[in-house]
Amino acid sequence: MKKLLFLLLLISPLVFSEDKLLNSPPPPPNPIEVVAEFLNLSDEQVELWLGILDDFKANQWDLINQIEPLEKDLKEILNSESPDPASVGNIVIQIDNLRKEMKLNEETYRENFQLLLNEEQLEKYIMLKSAFKLAPLFPAFQDTHLI
Repeated sequence: MKKLLFLLLLISPLVFSEDKLLNSPPPPPNPIEVVAEFLNLSDEQVELWLGILDDFKANQWDLINQIEPLEKDLKEILNSESPDPASVGNIVIQIDNLRKEMKLNEETYRENFQLLLNEEQLEKYIMLKSAFKLAPLFPAFQDTHLI
């Protein structure tokens, strides 16, 4: 009897953890697959898009890696007893220029993505972008039972 009880105590965590695995929510969908399915992208379009996406991410990380040491330098200068205004201004301008490059990189990425799309896909993409701008309004329309 003691052996059976001991065995049950050993096995029960496995049973309960397996049950939790079976009842856990499914993992979130892969964003690449969701976009590809929504826009009905061909395999070739997906492959080209992934290349563009990789370039975008690499460029963004390069810019981030340039900004981080400048922000550290700026913090050190500002925490000094008498920060040099010219040095502060110079670093702030450098950081601002790099952030502008990040925005330009993102715009270029989106433009290059759009160039991959046919007319129907582009219409769906533009529709989605418009809906995204309106998304903050959705809760108010839901709360008033208009949608």
